[in-house]
Amino acid sequence: MCVGASDESPPHTDAVEDRRKAFKCFWESLRAQGWTKIRVTRKQAEIVRRAYSAVHQFICSISTQKKKKFFYRFDGFRYVGYANDRGREWLQLRSGCQEMTWPEDPAVDQRLYSMYKSDYKEREKEKEDKEKVTEERERERGER
Repeated sequence: MCVGASDESPPHTDAVEDRRKAFKCFWESLRAQGWTKIRVTRKQAEIVRRAYSAVHQFICSISTQKKKKFFYRFDGFRYVGYANDRGREWLQLRSGCQEMTWPEDPAVDQRLYSMYKSDYKEREKEKEDKEKVTEERERERGER
């Protein structure tokens, strides 16, 4: 294991250096053996477990016909929604998902959409905050 931290890890004093080392270890492991392990906190693991559970519940709760309609192509190649191939089913979630019409079905667990929507809003806010900081820095440079 070379990436991440456990609940018992001491606080990091140099997060940037830790990330650099973790990133290097991650890619070296992938290059050498084709796979790597990532250690996460219990809280992070629970988030992933709940997300997988919600996706599974969602896919199992709607009909094949509704699954086929639960698809939105938004720029020619990229899409969001339900997809499958031989032996696999999945939901593709990414930016663009908020444009899609979600199935109206009482059996569908809407928590999946609300989880994605709240995460999307957080990421959009972080993006806006970064843009504001960048603009402020550029203004400061211009004033010097």
